[in-house]
Amino acid sequence: MNDFILAMSRYKRGKYTETLKLCNEMLARNPKDSAAQTLKLKVLIQQHSIDDTELLDEGAADILLDDNQVQ
Repeated sequence: MNDFILAMSRYKRGKYTETLKLCNEMLARNPKDSAAQTLKLKVLIQQHSIDDTELLDEGAADILLDDNQVQ
């Protein structure tokens, strides 16, 4: 199966680590592969968005303002 199609399938299923691995392999073979670059960027953005949701649980103020540091 075509690596890009396989990577897209993994991406749609939320398997971002596997998608990144496939994208990195494609980019190692051809660094100018714009489809692989775009998909890799989408995965990195998606992973970052998921990480941002963790901030909502604790609250940005709680993270930025530690009680031990406020005087």
